[in-house]
Amino acid sequence: MKHPEMTQRGVALIAVLWLVAAMGLIVTGLVQAVRSEARTTGLQRQALVANGLADAAILLALQSMQAQKGVLPKSIQVMPVQFEGRMSEVSVQPLNGLIDINHASVVLLSDLYRHAGGMNPDSAQALAQATVEFRQTKSTKGRAQGFDAIEDLLGVSGMTYELYAKINHLITADLKTAVLRSAVIRWLILA
Repeated sequence: MKHPEMTQRGVALIAVLWLVAAMGLIVTGLVQAVRSEARTTGLQRQALVANGLADAAILLALQSMQAQKGVLPKSIQVMPVQFEGRMSEVSVQPLNGLIDINHASVVLLSDLYRHAGGMNPDSAQALAQATVEFRQTKSTKGRAQGFDAIEDLLGVSGMTYELYAKINHLITADLKTAVLRSAVIRWLILA
């Protein structure tokens, strides 16, 4: 026969074990949440530091160019810049207001198609990607074919004459007339 006192002790022991297990789950959840927040905060800090270093490198490159008094690049130049013990490379391109379709990034082309061409964001992104893929297609000599003239843009799948008519005055395929570089433009405007 079981003693009532033993039964009560057994029930109390089970209740205590359940409480310990529940507290363990709560503590584990809290530890995971804190780790996740610490990781997110670390990544955000790294992104802010990287943006600050990039902005500083751009400003130092512009300061160096201004110190040369009137010697502006005629084509794309890569300027090494040292700041806070880190070497960075800043790509400097002459500013003429035209976007070089041979070198523009997918983001810049997408913005061009969206804002100047009036396309929706998804279609603009897809066409920008198709444009980059078209210019990177290898020729028979094994080099990227690029665009010889802005009219070659009409060969890109998805490019319509209507869209081309809206953007043709904003683009160039000639490297010597250079491009609009979004990372440097905001600093050139402020200088």
